[in-house]
Amino acid sequence: MEDLPSVDELVVLTLRAENIAENGGVRPNRSRNYRVLRQISLDYPPLTRAVWRILGDEEPHRRWDASVRLDAS
Repeated sequence: MEDLPSVDELVVLTLRAENIAENGGVRPNRSRNYRVLRQISLDYPPLTRAVWRILGDEEPHRRWDASVRLDAS
């Protein structure tokens, strides 16, 4: 179960996906991904911990993690 994202992480990833769709579907590079996720945490303060978990280096083995997928592409 630890491999599954939390509800807050799913919300963050959904907001990130909406941002990607608004940008013509272009996947963000590492710096843009950081800015998008940081803006999500500023716009939705209750999601800040989830954003930093996604951005952090902890548990990079989780396949759903945006940072892991960025490295794979």
